Amino acid sequence: GLPASPGAAVGQIVFTPADAMACKAQGGVVILVRCETSPEDVGGMHAAEGIVTQRGGMTSHAAVVARGWGKTCVCGCAELLVDDVNKQFTIGGKVFKTGDWISVNGNTGQIIE
Repeated sequence: GLPASPGAAVGQIVFTPADAMACKAQGGVVILVRCETSPEDVGGMHAAEGIVTQRGGMTSHAAVVARGWGKTCVCGCAELLVDDVNKQFTIGGKVFKTGDWISVNGNTGQIIE
């Protein structure tokens, strides 16, 4: 993906802002994964250590908000297929589900298992 906001983040995958806020409230660390973000997602974006989106660019909502808050963000991951219904995503033929741990490198745009 695109290195939309610098830094590195490690956390458990969540797909909704509500899940991100709930996990954070319990002391968890999360990476919020969305097709794209909108203003309704800001609570979950704030709670997340990092943000990953399937669509969007360097000036997308996710990128601009993440940079403003100093959050790590990777946007526009063309190989990332987000399945919101089943709360999972596929990348490189591997399926990742809610609760799986990933690392995000906002300097290079990499998502690391």
